[in-house]
Amino acid sequence: MAIGEPIGGAWQELRVALEESWHRATPWPIPHRAWTATLAEGQPVLRISIADRWWTLRVNDAEWSASRRAAYRKIASGKAVAGDLLLSPGQNHDGIVCKTVAWLPRGQKDDDGAPWAGANRVRPGIRRQSVEQIPNPDLRSAIRANWVSFPSQVPTFPSCGRQDVQRKIAQLYFVSGWRMTAIAARYRLSRQQTRDILDAWKLRAARAGYIQHIPPPGPLCSG
Repeated sequence: MAIGEPIGGAWQELRVALEESWHRATPWPIPHRAWTATLAEGQPVLRISIADRWWTLRVNDAEWSASRRAAYRKIASGKAVAGDLLLSPGQNHDGIVCKTVAWLPRGQKDDDGAPWAGANRVRPGIRRQSVEQIPNPDLRSAIRANWVSFPSQVPTFPSCGRQDVQRKIAQLYFVSGWRMTAIAARYRLSRQQTRDILDAWKLRAARAGYIQHIPPPGPLCSG
């Protein structure tokens, strides 16, 4: 995507801040902790940390497709898991171009690509178990079928392993339906390390009330 203009700063200041970084590497990778995607009055805006300063950059979306706009909205709302952002000088060093890396929700499908069967895939006995005791695969099915709640802002816990990845691991596994082996490969962890992080996160999240059973719909009352 092309950067339209910096907000609250001048192009020349931004070019000076970028010049040293581009000498080291082009495109220049910016880790996910150093950038955020937002919307301002419906328009895409990036906040990026460059040279010890946060810059707010308007994005030129004039030629975006509908699917690209939808993908950006998912990143801005937190429904997609953001990765690194790559900054490059534009053609003939005119302007700035960036590429975002993100993992979008898989939608209503299992992680093997089969059509998602909803609540029919959830073991009925789950409602009689405490959330802490539900095995991870069953809990994932219950969350995706809206039998168990899942927080929109995923918490992290100091005792659950690497805090920089535990939020993403929980979201990718329980919400997006990624296989544990794929998550382990993405974050260069062993399968056992990934399982340990998931188990510890589930236990703490359940005890803190972040994930809990959603009561089944009851009969409508008439006055």
